[in-house]
Amino acid sequence: MTRTNERMRRPVTLARRLLVAVGAGIVTGLLARALYTVLPEPWTTLANTSALWGLLPFTVAALTRARGSRAILVGATALVALVATWAALGAESESSRVLVLWAIVAIGAGALCGLAGDLAGRRHPLWHRLGLAVMSGLILGEAFYGAVLIGGPQWWGEGAVGLLLILGGGRRWPDRAVALSLAALMAAGLFGAYLLFDAIAAG
Repeated sequence: MTRTNERMRRPVTLARRLLVAVGAGIVTGLLARALYTVLPEPWTTLANTSALWGLLPFTVAALTRARGSRAILVGATALVALVATWAALGAESESSRVLVLWAIVAIGAGALCGLAGDLAGRRHPLWHRLGLAVMSGLILGEAFYGAVLIGGPQWWGEGAVGLLLILGGGRRWPDRAVALSLAALMAAGLFGAYLLFDAIAAG
């Protein structure tokens, strides 16, 4: 066995996963800020929507094959790095209360989305479907909230992302159907959570 093959077989350590999470968070934060400056209204919403940001920890945890508590830690690290980068490039426009709220949500949402990425990458159909449902449910819930209470085509665009995640991530049609049903239930339940978040941020 060659030395190159030996390196490829080595398991990815937690430190390496965290470095990937930090790097991905910084790059995504920079990209989000850039998109926010160039996208026309109302599409700027998609550059700083919390649910779509959750795709970062979901993807990082899935690609690095982080499992369990490591997926939670990797997910939280990735989203905190994203939010910190975003805030550093425009913190003067936000109150200290909003920044603290963002930090708290980044830790909790990053952990949840990281765990969802872990589950979605597993072979067992139950965990795979649940992981897809959690991530897509977060996106569809925010899209539903925005479409009902705010309005605008951008929310339909976000909803399409949630649906594409299920259609593209599901391995078989039963996986997609079950995940979509669970995601719809979760989206309806999250309506109140998004309402509370916006009320606190605006209060």
